[in-house]
Amino acid sequence: YNSNINISENNISGNGGGYAGVYIYSTDAASQVNIDSNNISQNYASGIYLDIVTNVDVTNNNIANNDYYGLYFAQITDSSNGLISSNNIGNNNYVGIYINWAASSNINISANNIVFKIISESLA
Repeated sequence: YNSNINISENNISGNGGGYAGVYIYSTDAASQVNIDSNNISQNYASGIYLDIVTNVDVTNNNIANNDYYGLYFAQITDSSNGLISSNNIGNNNYVGIYINWAASSNINISANNIVFKIISESLA
């Protein structure tokens, strides 16, 4: 299939549906996915949700204030290369980066600013 998917310089926010701001399902080993320089915020589910993907780079994004995860990998397929770098990932309701399953893959996670949402309760 050898597909190239480039998502860059978008403002993706406020979707009311049950999915993420960016949702990609299934790419083959010859494909490349680049998600770069986007503002992905205030979406109903995760900021970015990737399932059965190969060769994905997520760089220079602002991924914040989403209802679930900032960046969720459901499955990283075999022989994949990935870079998660220089992102601002903050104040999402769950984990900033969540990888559910990866095997025989090279994933480099570096130079991200990840801020966790702090929930405080008043004790009387």
